[in-house]
Amino acid sequence: MNQKEKILPAFDLSTVEHSIDTFDESFYKRAQWNEKFSFWPRQCDESKKLIWMNKAYQGKALWTGPGEDIIEKRWLTKESFIFGKLKGKI
Repeated sequence: MNQKEKILPAFDLSTVEHSIDTFDESFYKRAQWNEKFSFWPRQCDESKKLIWMNKAYQGKALWTGPGEDIIEKRWLTKESFIFGKLKGKI
């Protein structure tokens, strides 16, 4: 073993249980979804398509913790919302 191999940390990121994917899944399950008209340009959270002057679904989730409560909002196109419902993600 050379010197560089000895210095590398033992922490492996692949063993971390909480990832962005699990955070997204918990948002979709927790959120309350409403169909709304988007007057301002927004981006679909799943497909990354532009939502503007169309009906789309807005999800709101309330996150509580030791500090202030946070209300998170995300938008989905109709197609992304339907696919999420069919897959059981929402």
